Amino acid sequence: MGFGDAMKGAMDTSREYQLSREMTIEEVFELLQGANLSEDVVGKFELKKGLMGKNIVFNGGTEAVPTLSVKGNKAKLQKVTKSGGSSSVSVGGFKIPKGGMKAEMNKAEAGNAYFATVGDALTEILK
Repeated sequence: MGFGDAMKGAMDTSREYQLSREMTIEEVFELLQGANLSEDVVGKFELKKGLMGKNIVFNGGTEAVPTLSVKGNKAKLQKVTKSGGSSSVSVGGFKIPKGGMKAEMNKAEAGNAYFATVGDALTEILK
């Protein structure tokens, strides 16, 4: 995967789904639990309460955390990026990631791929 592919994946930050009927976040959560999603594919997911209400949060170990919200008959998956803290060094006024640019690109690509995998799985389940 090259720089262009990474940029294309970085632009995929949300997906919307039309549900067959109005549902609560709890009903969608039960639907996902009943779908026997492979933890190897989508990671663990849980129902969490945050500032903006309840969401289903997927945690696949990447810096990109897909978060699903439901309102009426629409569901929206958004990519939330975790901050890894200060993991860069400053050289001549330029910040360079400690693992190097290639490591940062690999993290971004993994997060983009994970978000796409979760999004594709939800497309099949929520149709």
